[in-house]
Amino acid sequence: MHQDLYDYQSSLFDENETIEEEIGFPSSSMTPVTNWLPREAELPTPKVFYTAEVHDEIEFLVNYCKKEVSWMGLVKSLDNNQYLIYKLYIPVQEVSATESDVSPDNLLQLAAEVMNDGYDVSELIYHGHSHVNMAVNPSAQDQETIKTFIQTAPIFIRGIYNKQGDAKVDVFNVEAERCWQCVTNKVYTDPLSAKRVKDLKKIIKENVSEQSIMCLPNRKKRKKDTVTYNGENYWLNHYGDL
Repeated sequence: MHQDLYDYQSSLFDENETIEEEIGFPSSSMTPVTNWLPREAELPTPKVFYTAEVHDEIEFLVNYCKKEVSWMGLVKSLDNNQYLIYKLYIPVQEVSATESDVSPDNLLQLAAEVMNDGYDVSELIYHGHSHVNMAVNPSAQDQETIKTFIQTAPIFIRGIYNKQGDAKVDVFNVEAERCWQCVTNKVYTDPLSAKRVKDLKKIIKENVSEQSIMCLPNRKKRKKDTVTYNGENYWLNHYGDL
């Protein structure tokens, strides 16, 4: 899957195309001055994907539960700052109409379950929960919860959903000191192969052309004809009008 995505992204560019970013190094001043050293190029805005099964499970949990409910998820890191949530777990919790509470002990129990299932617990970096019929803006408890998670996870994803189909998905990168809010989140589909992209480019080049705009030349008026009536001369234009 990782290689397919890389091949697809690479195929979007022609072989002779390159992407370069020049970063000037501020060290040529001849007078006393303080400059910031150049930072690395900015990370692209993240995208969060769900497997079809995970997406359906989230939709079921949100629509079935009458009160708030929360879940955790295993995440694979893809290329280009993209993430795939591929498995969900529902921890032991106490819920109300406005909050869901998962104790530290229950989180440890969940981590043990993940390891017993043969998965890497370091991939447990997604927390989602339902706001039932309320808006998906984070509550004070939601803000405190994410602060706890990012203390031990350098990258973490938070998702808030409701029965109206709204979703707020945020990606936190502690090392990069970034929080991307309301990122694109959707079901993952296998990308086009590099060969198919190349074939489509060829077809487009052969079959698709830009529409030509034709400028009509000005019509030249023909010499007007004259008609004599009752001793008077009348001019006719080329349409036969007087």
